[in-house]
Amino acid sequence: MRRKLLWGTFAVLVAVGLAVLMLPRWLSGDLSRERLEAILSEALDRTVTIESVELAEDAPVVELRGVRVAQPDGLEDPEQRPLLHAARVRLEASVEDLLEGHVIGLASVEDVTVVVLERGGETSVHGLGRRRKPAGETKPKRSDRTLDLELELQSASVHYVDLDREEAVALDEIDLRAHLGQRSGNEGVERDALATLNAASLTLHDIEFTQLMAQVRLRDRALEVVRVQATVGEGTLSGHAKLLPPEDGKSRDWSVSLDLADTNLDGPLRDIAALTAPWIVRATGADGAATTGKLSAHIEAEGHGLRLRSILPSLRGSASLRLRDVVVPPGTMLADLATMVGRAEGRWEVGNVEVELDVADSWISPQTIKLGELEPKIKGRISIEGKLDLNVDLFPLVGLFGGGVYETVARTTTRLPVRITGTVHEPRLAPPRIRDVAAGLLGGAVRRALSSKSEDPKAPVEPTPEQAPAP
Repeated sequence: MRRKLLWGTFAVLVAVGLAVLMLPRWLSGDLSRERLEAILSEALDRTVTIESVELAEDAPVVELRGVRVAQPDGLEDPEQRPLLHAARVRLEASVEDLLEGHVIGLASVEDVTVVVLERGGETSVHGLGRRRKPAGETKPKRSDRTLDLELELQSASVHYVDLDREEAVALDEIDLRAHLGQRSGNEGVERDALATLNAASLTLHDIEFTQLMAQVRLRDRALEVVRVQATVGEGTLSGHAKLLPPEDGKSRDWSVSLDLADTNLDGPLRDIAALTAPWIVRATGADGAATTGKLSAHIEAEGHGLRLRSILPSLRGSASLRLRDVVVPPGTMLADLATMVGRAEGRWEVGNVEVELDVADSWISPQTIKLGELEPKIKGRISIEGKLDLNVDLFPLVGLFGGGVYETVARTTTRLPVRITGTVHEPRLAPPRIRDVAAGLLGGAVRRALSSKSEDPKAPVEPTPEQAPAP
């Protein structure tokens, strides 16, 4: 959903940018509100209405009040909200430049609300600005225009509403500063935009991010999030991302790098922690107490497409998790495994945990896991939806807790495999099967035989070349 909010913010920039680019046409003709509404409606391919237009006589200022951009045909907000509503739009620019098609100056927008709707894969911003040229009209060349505009948005909000799923996300109290540029040169038209966005809060999937700041650069069709940072729980999130332009009609490629520092394991990211380390953290809604401690992580991911159905199959990446001061309550997967091999039930102060993960083909695969000096043998995968397909060897835990019911077997075997299925909300642990234990016993017998042969002083020793009798 974050991309929807991104497109919503982008819609503000597109709408304001196209609006000011159309002002020269209005200034060169009849200076009526109806004419400006018609020009903007044509430019945005959306119905635009304006309550009032003021053109200062003694200063190069154009001020619009009550600007409203309607939702496209076929999409209607249940609350009857338009695509965009701005209480006030103020442009300070030279009239002479505007008459020549150049927009150079400052635009400020106050109390703006954007509502992006989606139904059947189409959103309110699809086709925005795809202006249909009336027959017989001569369209000015874009390369003849110059855009050098400082844009300020104050008290803005962006809402995304999925009409099919009846889901909504909001980004409120946004302040945005941006520079929009377009210049012509020997190699054609160069376009760029640089924006800094600040927002009080953003809630995604019940996770609240506060004190959000993002710096975004748009150059031609490549979008780069130069820097993003936010507070989540008691920790911080920071990183950067790139969205490359599509090639040959294919989906956009993207990459992201994120760093998470010192957020609570039982805080807003609990379900994400449960998805990446389910043996340590229980998902929200599972019976029993929550794991406590602090979580830090470094995440690198890439893929293509902007829709979930294309993102998940293409998603590739890795993550390094660092957990400290971890306390595992009874009923957690790791606590249940330890109980199988003799640990008394109760809270387990694990301490520090390190986890290395790979992500591919909609599955998360643990690579290395360390509990202090202990390295549990946990292999398998977890699906993005939370399904478990894991195998755990209890043998490394036997040395810590004595073995429990497996104490005798553990003396003569090399492995005690446990199968884990189900979901992160309801994991199912299957104790070692007889045939798996038998295979471990056979391995243990072979190991002991080899060991005893190398250590038995009565065993025949092969003579060295020097000791061997002459032929």
